[in-house]
Amino acid sequence: MDRRFVPIPPEAEQALPPARSAAGAALRAALRRFPIWPVIAFLRGKRVPQHRATAWYAMGGLALVFLAIQIATGILLMVYYRPSQPWASVQRIVNEVPYGAFIRSVHHWSANLMALTVFAHMFSTFFMKAYRPPRELTWLTGCALLGMTLLFAFSGYLLPWDDLSFFATRVSLTEIEKGPWLGPWLADLVRGGPDVTIDTIGRFYVLHVTVLPLAVLAIIGAHLLCIQLQGVSEPDRFAAL
Repeated sequence: MDRRFVPIPPEAEQALPPARSAAGAALRAALRRFPIWPVIAFLRGKRVPQHRATAWYAMGGLALVFLAIQIATGILLMVYYRPSQPWASVQRIVNEVPYGAFIRSVHHWSANLMALTVFAHMFSTFFMKAYRPPRELTWLTGCALLGMTLLFAFSGYLLPWDDLSFFATRVSLTEIEKGPWLGPWLADLVRGGPDVTIDTIGRFYVLHVTVLPLAVLAIIGAHLLCIQLQGVSEPDRFAAL
């Protein structure tokens, strides 16, 4: 059995914090035991265009920030939300739980801002023609994330179980039911029956807090990997410089 430590590359020594600091000592201890510097170097480096300071290139990062806020506030709301008593639990969160109304408002508005930034990111990507080869997979994963964002909004809209969310979801599922082929089957699957009931809440809740988050994290990982491997796209007028 080889008991020797892994040597730390010189470029890693230059990039690491000072050895006397806690972070520097911990990182050096990890690098001596596991040959992970190539992975760290891969994640640290990324090609960016010369005009990267434009606001359009911040939309993807902003969407990630709002997603992080969604996850943090969503976890806090899950502590008190009860799918078996949706309306009563929301009222308790708003009126009794300390800072509950504030956390719910942050969750609500960050969801709207996340959808807005994802749309802006997709529009800027489309008009900059960043969907062209060899970045087709980056574009497709981005389109999938846009669809997931809309599903997040749709599944979360019913959870308060008030009149507006109930009838809006009912109308939306009725329109889905009119679709060809899988429309009726998909509507019944989501509703849990012929109409929107308390059973529908359970299905929407599982979709909102389990299925969609896992799918989104997987697609985000693939999306960021594509960007890391290929770099950020730039318009032709800048690429020619």
